[in-house]
Amino acid sequence: MLTASLHDNWVFSNREPYSVYTAANGHLGVQLFQQEWPSIRLILLDINMPVMNGEQTYKKLQQIAPDVKVIVSSSLS
Repeated sequence: MLTASLHDNWVFSNREPYSVYTAANGHLGVQLFQQEWPSIRLILLDINMPVMNGEQTYKKLQQIAPDVKVIVSSSLS
């Protein structure tokens, strides 16, 4: 079962609405992206995630939409 949350927000620079989707792990993130990818312009991706790590998730996202923009983050030093 896909569980993700959607939050409606506003971009402060031009006041256009945008949506923020969250997923509990990489696998659910890929499923969410498959459903919503035409409307997703940017992904913030943690490199350390359960089920499917950031590198695996990134490769799957690239297979779905090679031009997707992704910012990869890690809390490791």
